[in-house]
Amino acid sequence: MLRVCRFPFMIAWTFTLFPAAPAIAQSIWIPRDRERSVTFAVAKPSLEFVDERRFSPVLTLTSRMPVSERVWWVVEIPYAHLSIRDEGLLQPFPSESNSTLGNPYVGLETHAGSGPLFGELGVRAPLVGDDAAGPYLGMGSDVQFTEAFEPHVFSIEPALNLRETTASHMAYRFRFSPTVDIPTGGHHPFPYELIHETELFGVYSWQIGYEGSAVRVGSALSGRVLFTSSDGNLGQRTVNQFEFHGDIGSGAFRPGFDLRVPLGDNAASIVPVVVGLTLSWSR
Repeated sequence: MLRVCRFPFMIAWTFTLFPAAPAIAQSIWIPRDRERSVTFAVAKPSLEFVDERRFSPVLTLTSRMPVSERVWWVVEIPYAHLSIRDEGLLQPFPSESNSTLGNPYVGLETHAGSGPLFGELGVRAPLVGDDAAGPYLGMGSDVQFTEAFEPHVFSIEPALNLRETTASHMAYRFRFSPTVDIPTGGHHPFPYELIHETELFGVYSWQIGYEGSAVRVGSALSGRVLFTSSDGNLGQRTVNQFEFHGDIGSGAFRPGFDLRVPLGDNAASIVPVVVGLTLSWSR
């Protein structure tokens, strides 16, 4: 089903362990206490053993706009820029800058009523092609974000959510998405995996925090599991991360901060931490 490439650099193994696999439809932290929002996020993975020439960020622009009283359009555009010096370990990565427009997401969010349950259904167009370095940074920025940068993959991402904010402003949310990754052909440059068959992942997150009018803070445990594989047990096919998010402001604009920490020795030894800044507009 999956072919594992041998590569002398550990980053290749880490980011291709689940090759069709860091992605939910959009960030779990976009504003949901208002009808419409636009969020710009900058994430900086701390890549071990990589000598960066210049600042290498992952950027996302997410829009959530109402279609009707209980339906919203959600659109996300991801982008990654990786600039490294090639000292032999990263061959065949280029030594110059490498930028990648990721696989954009388009979907609908639907609420059946005033209760805590709501659903999502979206797809990612397979726009990432034969690009050697940029997608690695994007996939390393979030354990739920691989489909946004995986080359030659069309993904279908339904999701079921349970979200509620109590009278004391405590907020919680559980999200589960059975994500289907479909290969579209094409050549993956070494050391990328070549996906031969359709794969099914379970992408999940559990959030809890405080949601006030001027301050919002929360933490989450999120991850993904590969169902369609006979390699190893279920635990060995699961990756997780801890997340923290905070933002301030009672007006339309809300600056915020993100922190993501991969869990597990293998992932943490390559990307020990991801930090980021966000700016949201909502009303």
